[in-house]
Amino acid sequence: MLAERLKEVRLARGLTQEALIEKMNGVITKQAYSKYERAKAEPSPGILVKLSEALDIKVANLYEEPEWNISFIAFRKIASVGKKEQVYIRNYMKEALLNRIRLQELTNSLKEIDFLQDRRPVKKLVDVEGCAEKLRENWNLGSDPIRDLREVLEDHSVFTFEFDTRNRIDGGSLLAKDQSDNVIAVGVCSRTGICGERQRLNYAHELGHVFLDIDEGVDEEKAAMRFGAAFLAPEDTVKSEVGTRRTNITYEELSLLKGKFGISKSALLFRLYDLGIITESHRNYWFRFLKMNNEWKKAPDESAPETSDWAKQHAFRAYAEGLVTLEEAERLSGSKLKIREESSNIRNIMKSPPEERRKLMAESAERLVDYYEDDEKWRDFQGGKLAEY
Repeated sequence: MLAERLKEVRLARGLTQEALIEKMNGVITKQAYSKYERAKAEPSPGILVKLSEALDIKVANLYEEPEWNISFIAFRKIASVGKKEQVYIRNYMKEALLNRIRLQELTNSLKEIDFLQDRRPVKKLVDVEGCAEKLRENWNLGSDPIRDLREVLEDHSVFTFEFDTRNRIDGGSLLAKDQSDNVIAVGVCSRTGICGERQRLNYAHELGHVFLDIDEGVDEEKAAMRFGAAFLAPEDTVKSEVGTRRTNITYEELSLLKGKFGISKSALLFRLYDLGIITESHRNYWFRFLKMNNEWKKAPDESAPETSDWAKQHAFRAYAEGLVTLEEAERLSGSKLKIREESSNIRNIMKSPPEERRKLMAESAERLVDYYEDDEKWRDFQGGKLAEY
């Protein structure tokens, strides 16, 4: 188990064996480390500590038995991406999802996912529309546009991740099952360096790969893309805003609709065509216009990509409850966490014995005397006794 975990974590950190040895200041050779990953030798306790420090992981975590089964649903890449990059991304995704699950366990928020029970077979592309409607209904989203997609997804244990653009990965999706084969978490991924509209469609697209039960003969990528657009821009709402049939549409209207639904103009044009609102020639006219005006890849009114605070929030919660150290909270969240001194002081006070707690609280009260000295209302209020629980 140690050999497998060492390799997984190293690859998830994007490190070659040489780079890992360098981070350890060369205390072992590459040949020695290679034996650890091939289970041909065991590192000494001292070397194991240095390995864990270089990999930013607890020693105990390197010996963990696989409690969750991770499987990849989709993995979209540009053909030129090398095998090493693909391996790195897969391990990064896996480790990131496992860390989200660990945060859920620490904060008692881990739960079995039930929305996949509503999956419907997709025998032709148009069936995707009903699938998107069903999932929105399951999540009680109504038919209004979704303002913060990442928040909605993570509220339902669909965790969102991002990759650096140098890896040239479009996106991917994976899920985690427990030993009883119940799905307990889903991961959807998008690359960084893109606008909010493209990011949102990427996440919704990857959700489609997870949710759709696609028959053979149906193009999976087209089905997932249509699902993403239908999830973000429901048919009834689009037709209510635009009409059921249009002979013309203006650039300005497209811009307003882009802001309303949070998807790009080109994605909107595909959506309007798929719903039979505009003709293919009308759609192609606007495609040519966008390309001629350099808006196909970068529009002047792009929105910023959405951010997510789920991991930070749960890491702060675990830290505040004394369940993890600050270093562990940072590792699990994948972020640098800043803790105000007051927050740490309160936690230390509450963990102290009663006598020590009273002493610390008295010292804190002394420091506040000057602040409240001239506040008559406060003097009247604080006349009573305080009960310590």
